[in-house]
Amino acid sequence: MVSTDYNKSLEMVEDFASLSYKAITKAKETEDQFIFDTLNNFTREHYQITVEKDELVKAIQLVRIMREHNIDIRESYTTATHKKAALDDAYQRGLQDGIAIEHNRVMDILNNRS
Repeated sequence: MVSTDYNKSLEMVEDFASLSYKAITKAKETEDQFIFDTLNNFTREHYQITVEKDELVKAIQLVRIMREHNIDIRESYTTATHKKAALDDAYQRGLQDGIAIEHNRVMDILNNRS
C-alpha cells in the first residue's frame, strides 16, 4: 500500500513538473512570438518590409558581435546607404543611356526607310 501511494505521489509530482515545464515553455514561446510580431509589424508599417524571424535573430546577433569588436554599426549603415544610393544612381544613368541609344537606333532605322 505504501509503495502504491508513493508511486501515485511520484506520478503526480512528475505530472505537475511536466505541466509546469510545458506552461513555462508555452509562455516563453508566446512572449517571443509577441515580441517578433510587434517588431515585424513596426518594420512593415515604417519600412514596408517583412522580416523573417531568423533574419531578426541574425540581425540582433550581428549587432552584438559588432559591439563586442567595437565596430560602430552606424558607420556600416552610412557606408551601405551611400553605396546603395550610388548603385541606384548608376543603374538609372545606365537605363537612361540604354533607352537613349535604342531610341536613336530606332529613329535611324525609321529615317533611313523614308
